[in-house]
Amino acid sequence: MNQTERRAYEWLLEQGYKAEDITFQSHRSPDFLTADGKGWEVKLARNNVIAFTDGQVSDAEAHQNCCVLVFSAGKGAPEIIPLPSIQQIVRA
Repeated sequence: MNQTERRAYEWLLEQGYKAEDITFQSHRSPDFLTADGKGWEVKLARNNVIAFTDGQVSDAEAHQNCCVLVFSAGKGAPEIIPLPSIQQIVRA
């Protein structure tokens, strides 16, 4: 788990998820699955840009309820973007 993924994991715990309700997928998208059926793709914004590989988009698209957690380089809560919004940007 990289540093940004660790921040996301800690954020999920702060949101009330229990450790046993969070599944980390190290080489798949979305990065985290939670027991309530949500998927969480984690991204670090660099120069206000987030990047996705084609595989990440395809894997995340297969998950019905997925959001992207966008973290900045500093501390703080992530911006939460529903995957359908990202798909419109990526596919544009």
